Amino acid sequence: MRILEVASRVFGEMGYTKATHAVIAREAGVNSASINFHFRSKDKLYVAVWEMAVERMTRLFPLEDCMREGMAPEERLRGLVRMFANGALAPEAKVFHKIRMAEMMTPTGILDDRIAERMKRMRKLTLGVLGELLGEGATEEEVTYCEMAVMRLFRIMPPHAHKGGMKPRLIKEWDICMRDVEKMVGYTYEFCLGGILRVRERIAARGCVKKSKKG
Repeated sequence: MRILEVASRVFGEMGYTKATHAVIAREAGVNSASINFHFRSKDKLYVAVWEMAVERMTRLFPLEDCMREGMAPEERLRGLVRMFANGALAPEAKVFHKIRMAEMMTPTGILDDRIAERMKRMRKLTLGVLGELLGEGATEEEVTYCEMAVMRLFRIMPPHAHKGGMKPRLIKEWDICMRDVEKMVGYTYEFCLGGILRVRERIAARGCVKKSKKG
């Protein structure tokens, strides 16, 4: 629907407060009554835009790709890295990220439950993969710290369409990444896995010390 497509762009560019019905109606070539008829309120239109953005993200980068039966934890980690990287850099993710970032900086409260539910699903999946890789001896704190380290790589990764205000050097670097996202995924995966395995070695060594003391 054209109204939703236009509203997505307007909300993404202007934010919730400045994105009025009048602006959206003008850009969509309809009158405000049409927006009210289809969506009843600005809040409901905002929710519909978010849900459309999430649906596109889920279709393009499905969580299920990281949860197929029989996948080794290393494969699942690579799948997560690929999903996070593509989700951050793909032009199709522009609206999703802009709205999510806007809600982090100046929350409206309208999307709180929906964003929290998505974050909960993502976090559960990530913690599960990291827990498998770190082994049974890992504490909850160790798994959490590793999760924070991995996710921070993607939280500072600006989507390709969000380069406004970036320095030319950084724009050049991100353009290089965009030319071969899969290569970047490979480097990021190896970087993450190397760190995780190093922590696993430390956990295993701790377990050996405990066993020797008991012996």
